[in-house]
Amino acid sequence: AVLVIVLIPLFIRIGDFLVVFAGYALSGLSAQLIKRLFFSTLPRPVKYFEINLPDHQLYLVPGIEPHQWFSFPSGHAATAFGVFFSIALVSGNRALQFAAFIAALGVAYSRMYLSQHFLMDVTGGAALGITGGFLGWWWIRRYDRPWMNRSLPKLLMHETA
Repeated sequence: AVLVIVLIPLFIRIGDFLVVFAGYALSGLSAQLIKRLFFSTLPRPVKYFEINLPDHQLYLVPGIEPHQWFSFPSGHAATAFGVFFSIALVSGNRALQFAAFIAALGVAYSRMYLSQHFLMDVTGGAALGITGGFLGWWWIRRYDRPWMNRSLPKLLMHETA
């Protein structure tokens, strides 16, 4: 699903695609690096309660295999906010911007609902995603070129508008 969402702007404006892709890549890669280099020993909710409150029964959604480690930051929240914040930045449509925000919140909430992350994890992921989305937008806009204002089909057909 993320791949489809990231690729849609290619058919509207290549520059918008590059912004969304940069937001996706920066937020996703930075979340994984931070998670693995600095916070690899932070337990996820299931492991945390197993260690600290063994008598507490944590609700688990049937069919979902809970992860044990690498809790902070949430990579799903980071990439969701990176992609959807980037979409909000390139879109002038308030309804689309609002929908993007709601979609990102939905992804973040789902990570907690599935007992994969704590609020702290998804908040950190959201902050990382917003930062990645903004940096991607800023970086791509600095190098704006005429071909970036065309869609991929128009670029391939050598159309100028």
